[in-house]
Amino acid sequence: MDYDHTIETTPSAFGGDGEGKKQPVIKPGVCPYFDERQCSGKSPSNQCGSDEDCTGVQKCCSDGCTKKCLYPESNSACMQAKGALQMIGQSSRIQCRPGSV
Repeated sequence: MDYDHTIETTPSAFGGDGEGKKQPVIKPGVCPYFDERQCSGKSPSNQCGSDEDCTGVQKCCSDGCTKKCLYPESNSACMQAKGALQMIGQSSRIQCRPGSV
């Protein structure tokens, strides 16, 4: 199951006409913690700007110096299994229900 990385807005949900407006999707899970003090010197450019820039279950997280796509630290058991299978190219073999534990 691939994630649809954007949600169409509707006039009734957000007011206004809703034309062409999209809300970024925040993928489940928590970014790993990195100590920002470990970053020294010139930082490389960001690899992502938001979760929708990352493939599969990865999230756009700060590593203390820059933003990059990383696997979330905590997640449901199903999403952890999907992330592990994604690393070996088999993520299509499992589907997770939203909110599953």
